Formats: sequence, C-alpha cells, structure tokens
Amino acid sequence: MIRPISPSPESELLPSQLITWESNLPPATPQDVILETPAGRRTICTTTEAACFAPAELTAGTQFHWWIRAITDKGIVRSDSFGAYTPAIQADVTFEPPSHLPPSGTFSWNAQGSAVAHQAALFWPTDKGPVTGCTRAGCELDEPLRSSTEYDIELRAYAENGLYVSKTLPGIAVNKPPTSVRAIAPQTGTEVAIGETRLEWSSSSDLEGDEITYRVIWAQATEGIWHEVETVGVTTTLNVHSGETYAWRVESRDSAGNSVLSPIFTFKAPDAPPAAVLAQDASRVPPGGDKTFEWVGGSSSQSVEYRPMGSSEDWKFACSGTNRCTTRLHAAAGAQYEWRVLNHDNYAGTSSSATGIFETAPLVILIHGLWSSGETWEAGEKALKTEGYHVLGFDSGEGIFTSLTYTPLRDQDGIRDTALNVVAPQIKEGISSAGYPDNRQIIIVGHSMGGLISRVLVDEEALDHTVERIITLGTPHQGSIWANEIIQFAGKKAATLLLQGALAAVGLGVPSLLLGVTIDGMISPWGGSLDDLAPTSDFILELGESTNSVPIWTIAGTQDLIVSVHSAIALGERTRLVSLGHTDLTGKFCGIFSDSCTIGQDAIDVVDEWLRLPEP
Repeated sequence: MIRPISPSPESELLPSQLITWESNLPPATPQDVILETPAGRRTICTTTEAACFAPAELTAGTQFHWWIRAITDKGIVRSDSFGAYTPAIQADVTFEPPSHLPPSGTFSWNAQGSAVAHQAALFWPTDKGPVTGCTRAGCELDEPLRSSTEYDIELRAYAENGLYVSKTLPGIAVNKPPTSVRAIAPQTGTEVAIGETRLEWSSSSDLEGDEITYRVIWAQATEGIWHEVETVGVTTTLNVHSGETYAWRVESRDSAGNSVLSPIFTFKAPDAPPAAVLAQDASRVPPGGDKTFEWVGGSSSQSVEYRPMGSSEDWKFACSGTNRCTTRLHAAAGAQYEWRVLNHDNYAGTSSSATGIFETAPLVILIHGLWSSGETWEAGEKALKTEGYHVLGFDSGEGIFTSLTYTPLRDQDGIRDTALNVVAPQIKEGISSAGYPDNRQIIIVGHSMGGLISRVLVDEEALDHTVERIITLGTPHQGSIWANEIIQFAGKKAATLLLQGALAAVGLGVPSLLLGVTIDGMISPWGGSLDDLAPTSDFILELGESTNSVPIWTIAGTQDLIVSVHSAIALGERTRLVSLGHTDLTGKFCGIFSDSCTIGQDAIDVVDEWLRLPEP
C-alpha cells in the first residue's frame, strides 16, 4: 500500500517542495515519483526513502497528477493518482515574432508582471536536435544555432519561487549564410607580376537580403602566417614578392552573423632576375674621383649603389648601365665602401647581387723642399684634386687653402728640428681642422727635402695618424753635393755670376753686391737644413740607419741637376725615373731661363698611379 502524506490530494504544489508518502514496501525498494502535466509525463526522481523534492521549476497555474511506482520481485506496484496544482503568478511574455533567427549573438524578448524575477529562452530544434538557450532578456545564446534549421522557441518568465509562465513560437528558421565566392583573378595556378597585385572575387548573394562584408585571408608560403583584410567590395590589393607562392580565400559574412569560407586559391610570383656577378677590383679610387663598376650577368636594366662598409646608412645611387657604368664619387678618404648591382625587371621585380668592396685613397699631404713654399705644389695639387683626391689644405690667411708652407724657426735648426717643431704641429692641426677620423691612415708626398721631413715624421712617430706610405720626388736620400760647404761659399759666388749673366742677357745690369745680398737671403734661415743635406752629414747617416717599416716609393728626374738619380731612388721599395728636372717634378717650373711655366705632368701621373694601389 502507498499513501501520500504531503501534499495532500488536490492541494497546492510549489517548486522544490518536499513530497512525502508512506508504504509497506520492503526496505530499500526503489520508488519512482511520476509527474503528469498537460505537456506530458515525466519521472521527477527515484528514491528508497519515501521522500522526493518537486522540480525547481514548474509552470504556474497548471493542474497535474502525481503517483508512486515501485518494481518489486512480485511485479509493479503503483499508487493511486493524486491531483495537485500550481498557483498562478502575475506575469506575461510578449515577443515580436521574427522571420528568421540570428545564428548567434543577442536574442531579445520582453516579460512583464509584478511576479517576474528572471527570464529564459529555450530553443527546441524541430528535428529533435540538441536544445540551446539563454537566460535574461537580451542574452547571448549559450551556443550558436544551427544554420538552415527551424526552432520552436519557448520563452519563460520566472517568479522567485520557481514558478514560471511561458510562450512558445513554433517553427522559426535560422538565418541562412550567404553564398560562397569564386576567384576571378588571380585564379589558382596562375603567375602574377611582382609588386601590387589585385585580388578579385565574385560577390556573394544572401537569401534574406542581409548586408554582406568580406574578409580576405592570405598567406605567403615561406612565411606561413595568415593575414586578414576587411573590405565591403569584391577587390583588394596585395604586395607580391618575387619567387613566392601565395594562398588566399574569402570569408563572406552577412549582417546576421552568418559566414561562409571560399575554397583556397593559390598563385605564384615569378622568380627574380638572376643576380649579377661582380668583377672585383683591388685598386683604390680617389674619394672624389671617377669610379667604374663592372660586372657580368643579370638583366638588361641594371643600376649600382654603394654605402660605407658596415654602415646602416641608406644605399646611395651611383650609376646605371649594362655590365658597366661610371660615376663621380662623393666619398670619404681612406675608407671602405660596399657596392651592389640591382637587376630591374618590370614583371619579375628587382634582385640584388652579392656585395663587393672598394677602397678610397687616404688623405694626401704634400710637403715642399728647401727654399720653397706650398705654391711649389700649385699645379701638382690641382692635378690631384682634379682626379678627386683629398689633399690636406692650409689656410693662407686669405681664406684660400693651399699645401703646407713651413720655414725653420732658427737659422741653425736642422731638418729634424724643423720636422718636429714646425711641420708636425701644422699637420696635426690641419688634420684636426679637416675632421679626418683618427683611425684612418694618411699618405705623405714629399718633394726634395720634403721627403726627408716625411721620413723624420715617421721615424719619430710625430703624427697622430698612421702613415701608410711615403712617396718622394727628387729627394736626396743620400744627400746632395750641392749642399756641402762648396754651395755655401763657392756656390754662392757661382750663383751670383750666373744671375748676373742671365740678367745681362735681357738687358738688365744688377751689381754683384746686391745679388750677393739676395743669395744670402735665400740661404738664411735654411742654413742648418743646408748642412744636413750634405752627403756626409750626421743627419743623412743617422737617417740611413732607420729601421722604420713604412714603405718609401721614390721618383727621380733624369734631368735633375740638384739631386742625383742614385740619391733620389735610394731606399725606394718601388722606383720610377722620369725625364724631368728637379723643380719640374712637382708639376710646375718657372725658371729664370724659361719664358713660360712648364707642367711636369709625368711625375704627377706616377703619383696618381701609386695612390691608386692598395695598401702595401
């Protein structure tokens, strides 16, 4: 026998209310509590304790029945059916039926009434698939609805005690996605030109007439990263690189949140034109001179660019041509530069060669000789600068920069004193003013005694910069016979007579006394230097014992009557003979027996040739 205790028959039942009964069934017999409403029948619990809680949610204002069922070894035992009801609540649900449901996002409705505590929506697919739903008016769906599926929507308004009222909207279809697109260009398997490429696809259609936007998804094969571009049109552009394969697809999305992806399309960019092979040239180039670049291979349209070695500076255009071109450099002295050739192809793009290296000649310092000045180098300096060499200049006091001019401080000062106390400070100051970097080398070109000055500067390490090489022109490395005591006495008289004869030939008479004073002025203040130039002087002998390793390259004039060829080329690791006199070697000579200045370009040509040679 099974008899209800609570609730009593035909009485009120509330959500989560404890239902109790009594029975004479054996202990531990499982018993089911069955609840039958107009919507159907369901088991609300199975227990052995003769007690069970009512469901937490019950439809308000509903009549129903409940009973107990047990299965024993003697068969099924069932109690009588007991009537019950749930009280009504003050609540109502209103809803504007949509023609289609959004597959995801916010779903809105409204419930009114004094008893409404919260709300919920259940979406029952008509094909008996899984139920989804959400709570709160205007809530986010728990899961996206299935496309092209109809749902019965049950909307509920709950009171605090779990009673609810509901309204069902049957057979509402979910919004359908737009149609997929097809590629118009580039199509799968095609090849496109390098640079900006246009992607184009067919437009999508939407059954419900929703607004459609597109998302282009693309990837570069070597990169392996998908990129996205949003657009409302059916085209977009992509910057394509040579030799790369690209994959792309389009997602069509309607305003209801539906989307569909197209198949993946692929296309390829052509390989870049073959890179040029550079012809390496070990010779140096004047930093402001003409530089010829040569290479083999590549396309028909080529250009050269360069920049300082190891620099992050932008590449500087040099010139263009096919396998060869020449440009006037704007470079620093004593520096290394890297260069490359770019091959240009309107279809396949641009490729770069490997980089080559070229060097610029170091800063050049010109040092004159005995009884001279920086003007000695006027023609030679101009010739070197025309070739593009950077020659250290010194302000003459009138804003004009010329080569170094120096004079011994005292008459008794020898070559060494003059080199260390006069020439070295001037050179260091000049280099500093020019802003020449400390880590770069210099080359000294000395004429006559200037070559000996150069050797002293190197032997005594009197300069802040490393001297890479010394080039001497008509330098008496083993002294000059004109510089012994004969030149200071007998040579003086001979020079006076020589000048007198020359002036008389042109109709000018000058007293010997006046000419003697002139010769005295020429010798002073170079007396100490003149002594050092004698072949047997201590200075010449000591300088000859130098162990300095800086290379000395020598040029001698076969018509030089001041310094013998033997003395001029002594010690030279590299030597050259030119058919010039002593003062012609610097590029300019305005002698007393000449009616015009002559240019001794042969010697300067040799200097130019040697300045272009790489570091020894």
